[in-house]
Amino acid sequence: MVRFLKAQHINYPHNQKLFMQSSANQLHDAFSKSWWLEVSTQSPPCHYYFGPFESEHEVTLAQPGYESDLTQEGCDVMGSWVVYRQPPAELTLE
Repeated sequence: MVRFLKAQHINYPHNQKLFMQSSANQLHDAFSKSWWLEVSTQSPPCHYYFGPFESEHEVTLAQPGYESDLTQEGCDVMGSWVVYRQPPAELTLE
């Protein structure tokens, strides 16, 4: 059986409210980040983002395939990095 409790308003001191808001923001940032593969190419000069992935290991396993696909499409891959970040605004940056 599930019981619901009535919400109560609690007056916290000002500095405690700021701490709680800051902690909530940090928690939100931590949960909004995920694992991504960033690939940089010289020709054409672009940054590609692939993801999100659930783990660093998952990205590492997929990394050679993404690099190979870009190479087969004629891109000159300069490097790739496994990064833990918030989702990029765009997946391809030229």
